[in-house]
Amino acid sequence: MTDTSSLATFPPEVRQAVDGLMYLGYLTDSFSFAGHRFVLRTLYGNEELMADRLTKEYVETTGQARAYAWSRVALSLVSIDGQADFCPPIGPDEYEHALGKFQYVTSKWFWPLGEYLFNRFAELQQRQVEAIRAVQDLSIRGLRNSPPSPDS
Repeated sequence: MTDTSSLATFPPEVRQAVDGLMYLGYLTDSFSFAGHRFVLRTLYGNEELMADRLTKEYVETTGQARAYAWSRVALSLVSIDGQADFCPPIGPDEYEHALGKFQYVTSKWFWPLGEYLFNRFAELQQRQVEAIRAVQDLSIRGLRNSPPSPDS
């Protein structure tokens, strides 16, 4: 997570733009499935890399694709049935917490649920890509000079 207190170091005229960059691509998805409520979110870069580390021992095995999916599900989970502390950290080490979440989902849930949640996560990632493209398109159009008007 980004420390928002450091925003105060930016001049007021750029603070909002910098704040917007911190959340560019941050999306959540809240839905019900099989009688339970899930909230997923997009991953930060460090979380994507941690997810890859979690799957390292499964590389070149038949479980590689599922390990990839489970790792993304584990790290994108915000809450289950309204409980954000479904797998609380036991210390300050972010990787150990990621490993705990990975072990939680892989040891308590069966693949059909993992597959469903991963598909929802993949849809969220697609929405993220589309949203960033839309923002980029807007910013490119904003750079174009507009023709002079009678009021200018």
